[in-house]
Amino acid sequence: MVLVCVFCGPIQAQVRSCDWGATEHTSPDHGLSARPMCPGLLTSIKRLIELWNIVVAVTQCVRQAGRRGIPHRGAGLTARLEGQVVLITGAGSGIGAAIAATAAREGAQVVLGDLNAENARSVAAAIGERAISRALDVGEESSWASFVDYALSEHPRINGLVNCAGIATGHSLEETSGEEMAHVLAINTVGPFLGIKATVNELRRSKNGSIVNIASCAALAGLRSNIAYATSKFGIRGLTKALVHELGSYGIRINSVFPGYIDTPMSRPEWADYSVAGGQPARVALGRTGRPDEISGAVCFLLSAEATYCTGAEFVVDGGLTSVVPAREDSLLSSGRPTDNVGPCRSQ
Repeated sequence: MVLVCVFCGPIQAQVRSCDWGATEHTSPDHGLSARPMCPGLLTSIKRLIELWNIVVAVTQCVRQAGRRGIPHRGAGLTARLEGQVVLITGAGSGIGAAIAATAAREGAQVVLGDLNAENARSVAAAIGERAISRALDVGEESSWASFVDYALSEHPRINGLVNCAGIATGHSLEETSGEEMAHVLAINTVGPFLGIKATVNELRRSKNGSIVNIASCAALAGLRSNIAYATSKFGIRGLTKALVHELGSYGIRINSVFPGYIDTPMSRPEWADYSVAGGQPARVALGRTGRPDEISGAVCFLLSAEATYCTGAEFVVDGGLTSVVPAREDSLLSSGRPTDNVGPCRSQ
């Protein structure tokens, strides 16, 4: 009921502001008098539907975690992230939202950051008392400073950082401008760098700090039609490797996760046509698209004490997508025709 009230507040305000005294018009078919629908109200209703879909997605992630037997408070077991404070970027939807939901269920206090503050608030509300949120532009150093200050104003420490925020453009070399490349790199590669700089001192103080960078299978094989995105994800891969020894001297672990085809709002529009064509399932060994909660489980393992000897590792969660060259690709290669390697491979 609380969520309903939160979502409906803006709509009630819009209803009160609508000009319901607008000129009436007559239906040419029935001669009935009617007033035009308020455009602002339509926009509010669409937004409500979007927010409700986010809540449903987060709820499904929590239920999936429960079906897998993840321990939680009240189950007579100590959840593996109990007592930890974890910052998660890109947490307003998709994989980031799933990571937040699973981490909270496993006992962590989660601080959600997203450029879309309203989405982040909705996810936090769906998770409950273990989640708080704040607007975050990962490409801006000042935004990171404010985000970390906010987290520390609510919690005594920071134990973990998950860099999940990302964007994709889907253009070839000739289509990609220098401005576009710089923008994608600023979010996908420089963003995690700034996040690590902003949190490193707190992670060092925690004595058990863990950083998880969300890369992509695009950083394993490359993408012909996603130049900026693939380049940025290779950048995350390199950033993770470059920091292993420096952060290790502080007792901080840093690892990366490489999702394959995951059903998220960012990937869904392109894959709608791609999957219908039969290409995507044929390239995945398990024959299906992955779920966001299948990524969140791997991330929470890396954040936990179960992974205290894991650092600099690359965890591929792609359903077997990049393990072999599929038969279809093999035939294309033998014919000399160009291929897209692993397809779109956007996941966030």
